[in-house]
Amino acid sequence: MPRPRVALFIAPESDDGTGVATPYLHSVAEYAVLRGFTVQCLYGKSCTREVYESLVSRVDPKLIAYLDHGWSHACLAALDFHCRYYFSSRTLIDTHNLGTVRGRVVFALACWTAAYLGPRAVEEGCLTWFGWDAKFTVAALAAYPWTPWSDPVLWSIIMTPLTALAKLLDGASTGEAYQATIKAYRDEIDLWKRNPPIPEVAVTVIGVLRHDLEHFKLIGRRDVRVV
Repeated sequence: MPRPRVALFIAPESDDGTGVATPYLHSVAEYAVLRGFTVQCLYGKSCTREVYESLVSRVDPKLIAYLDHGWSHACLAALDFHCRYYFSSRTLIDTHNLGTVRGRVVFALACWTAAYLGPRAVEEGCLTWFGWDAKFTVAALAAYPWTPWSDPVLWSIIMTPLTALAKLLDGASTGEAYQATIKAYRDEIDLWKRNPPIPEVAVTVIGVLRHDLEHFKLIGRRDVRVV
């Protein structure tokens, strides 16, 4: 039975675009420790299907947080972006190993994972799945190398949806965490309308935030807590 106050944070860092977001996810992992959670982190090339399945079996987390590339049928493993069109032993989570999310809450900050994989996961016993049913859009102030903590554009786009994780760690239900994230998106859009940190890119950032808000979905139960 999944263990409350145990969380697994996963970031395969498949490319520069996803790797630059890992510090944001890791900041939430550090917050989880402060909130009294037992935390396991699986980053970079160690993010293989085999390691993931073994870690889930051993740690038995109530919460799984994933940040990287996704497709309708899978959350992808490290260095696996080009196999997104077919099932592969190198995918991390797909319809063949949904037993690994049974009884758990999953937050998948990745493209398309709420279109098919999330609903299937809930059918197979996942309690709640947070994800996007379309492409998760990202923008940054400058070209690579991106600088996470000094880029207000990237910060807004990545940290806003991570509100859901922070709220879950605070003890909110999945439904409460979802509603708090919707509000966070709206507040961030309002900020870029009224007092944009960088006025010349405000229209672009607002468009990205609106798109990501529209496609952010909660599938499954709204009364689950991970504490």
